[in-house]
Amino acid sequence: MADGNSFPPSKRPSNHPPKQDPIPLLKLHAGVSKEVGLPGYSSASASCTIEAEPDSSLLQDHEGFQIVVKRAYQSCEQAV
Repeated sequence: MADGNSFPPSKRPSNHPPKQDPIPLLKLHAGVSKEVGLPGYSSASASCTIEAEPDSSLLQDHEGFQIVVKRAYQSCEQAV
């Protein structure tokens, strides 16, 4: 090679560590909304919404994921 390197440009070793796959971001949104009719064609409503970022390892743990979702929903349901 003319520049003194024994590797062609596309095959040269890099000084950078190999790129790792990014860790997936897991977002959970759970909510409950209720509306109650009142006399005189009026109503009252209440709602609760929870947004959380649980650990992405839950993507591999179906049962653990279900528990987290159920707890979030139950928390909203009790608040409303």
